Amino acid sequence: MPSILPMTKKRNKSKVKRYPTDLNDKKWGIIISLLPDALSGGRPREVSLRKIINAIFYMA
Repeated sequence: MPSILPMTKKRNKSKVKRYPTDLNDKKWGIIISLLPDALSGGRPREVSLRKIINAIFYMA
């Protein structure tokens, strides 16, 4: 009988592409304090806020 478990995505963290607009740790430390916490009782975040902010800076 085939497995009915959902397939999970495997992410290779060693091949993360960095861009010049990505935040360094010092800048991220300043911005993180300005962002809201996740709401309790909801779904957990699937994408980190740092990745979202980096994407916004890349597009801008």
